Amino acid sequence: MQVRNRQLPVDLAAATDLDGQPVIQIGLPDALESSRSEWIVTLLHETFHQYQASLPGYLNAVSAAGRSLGQQGTQWILSYPFPYADPKVAAAFADMNGRALAFLANQRPDQNRELAVAYLAARRSAQTAAGEAAWSYYEFQVGQEGVARWSELKLAQIAGRTDKGVAAVAADRWAALSTSLRAMNDQGLSVWKRGSFYVLGAVEAEMLDRLAPAWQHHYVRRPFSIGDQLDAAVG
Repeated sequence: MQVRNRQLPVDLAAATDLDGQPVIQIGLPDALESSRSEWIVTLLHETFHQYQASLPGYLNAVSAAGRSLGQQGTQWILSYPFPYADPKVAAAFADMNGRALAFLANQRPDQNRELAVAYLAARRSAQTAAGEAAWSYYEFQVGQEGVARWSELKLAQIAGRTDKGVAAVAADRWAALSTSLRAMNDQGLSVWKRGSFYVLGAVEAEMLDRLAPAWQHHYVRRPFSIGDQLDAAVG
């Protein structure tokens, strides 16, 4: 163990780079106001971000995404001016939310493809309304944060097989996807902003997992192409 004077907030939970090495910076459970189980699931999320950063070419892909948006550095990841307040964009995202809810609620595997096709139709309408440049920001956030959210939930389910507390947190956070989709429709895209991309991205990863289980191999090579993978998955 190495120790230094504290330089970061005690309630931080993030994956970042330290001297070229992807690391996790996370406060203790009390500082994060988390239970032990909640803290473990949060750590799983940040561990996936650490994994992302270790993938060959991933950091170059992030830089390329920024350049395609005319941005430099990394601040654009948080502050890119996506047209959240545009009524046409908001309406298209509301349609996506409803179709994502229908997919999550579906209990019949033979209907997964049909529901995913309906979702993709709404997704294309949102892409048209937002414009290609802004849509590339959506694709980035889906690949970066949406897949991380989905992986957090899947990893928590696995860990929950031997830990009842983690299993309960995993179940709550899976249910929270549907709750969030309903709240997004009630409150609107202009309120949720990029947070809505995380939720929709997790749903899109679940769609891929049900329809094209090998999708993760494609993700490793092209992490910001979830839309293309969905198109391929439904034919």
